[in-house]
Amino acid sequence: MILTHSTSSRIIGSGERFHMNDDIGSMVRACASTHSDMPLHSITDDTTFDDLGMDSLGCICLVVDVEDATGIQIGCGDRISFDTVGDIIDFVSARTLPLAA
Repeated sequence: MILTHSTSSRIIGSGERFHMNDDIGSMVRACASTHSDMPLHSITDDTTFDDLGMDSLGCICLVVDVEDATGIQIGCGDRISFDTVGDIIDFVSARTLPLAA
């Protein structure tokens, strides 16, 4: 299911439900928390995948959850450039937030 309206929702990871109008950063951090042993409150934009204890498969699972939650496709080349949780947040935000006039 792809989210297209603020009334739509998507269940991710541990069953937490997010709506499109919720904070993208919170959604990405929650996805990261479900794929690591790090508690949600400890995950910041600067948290690296190494900090999360994620191997390459864990990173792919995280990205797939974010893709499913947002409907945004993240290519392999983009995935390779991600070093931190904030990199994913910036990528998704740039593709979902309207540009200022």
